[in-house]
Amino acid sequence: MYHYRKHSSSLGLTLHTFYGNFFVRSTDLLAMANVNPDSAFGVQVQMEENLTGLTSVCFQAALLYTSSKG
Repeated sequence: MYHYRKHSSSLGLTLHTFYGNFFVRSTDLLAMANVNPDSAFGVQVQMEENLTGLTSVCFQAALLYTSSKG
């Protein structure tokens, strides 16, 4: 079974560094061999632009479970 995590963030922010047990498949896709309720992953956020005037920013993550049978 494979687990994939896709992520994105608000304009002006980039997800710079990832921490945890996974393989980086692309700049926005992580592949994980095992995920359970106690799994933890960290990320370092980098500001690319001046965020003055913004009242909030958003981060989004999605977890997809797949198996060899589809």
